[in-house]
Amino acid sequence: MSATYSLAGTDTADTVSRIAVSDPDVAAALLRKEVVFNDRMQGMALLLDYQNQLIGSSVVSVGSVSHTFMAPREVFRTALLAGASAIICGSSHPSGKVKPSGDDRAVARRLAEAGELLGIDLLDYMILGQEGGSTSLARAGVV
Repeated sequence: MSATYSLAGTDTADTVSRIAVSDPDVAAALLRKEVVFNDRMQGMALLLDYQNQLIGSSVVSVGSVSHTFMAPREVFRTALLAGASAIICGSSHPSGKVKPSGDDRAVARRLAEAGELLGIDLLDYMILGQEGGSTSLARAGVV
C-alpha cells in the first residue's frame, strides 16, 4: 500500500461514486465508521472490488473485552456474497492500545491464508484504538 492519502471516485449520471482505498489511513477512517467503541472488541471488514474501491463493509464479529473471534468462514462469507476481490479487516481495541497482540498477528495470517485459497486478497489488518490511533499490520510486515 502506498503512503499517500487518497479518496477517489467518479460522479456521473450512470455511475456511483466509490472510494478507492489506497492506504492504511483511508482504511482506518472507513473502519471507524463501522465500529461502535464500547467495552467489547469488534471485528470489521471492508469489501473491495478489483480496483480496491469500496463496495461494502460489515461488522463480522463482536467479542469480549479482550478478544473477538474472526473466523475466516464468517469474514469471507460476506466477501464472497458481495463479489469482493479483496478485503481489509480490522479489530477495535476498547483499551485504546493499538499495539498488535500475538493473537492479532495470528488472526491476520490465518485470514491471509484463507483469502489466498479463495482468491480474495487480505490487503491489511488494522488495529483501531478508541482515541483515534491505529496500527496497520501490512505496514508492520505481518500481512
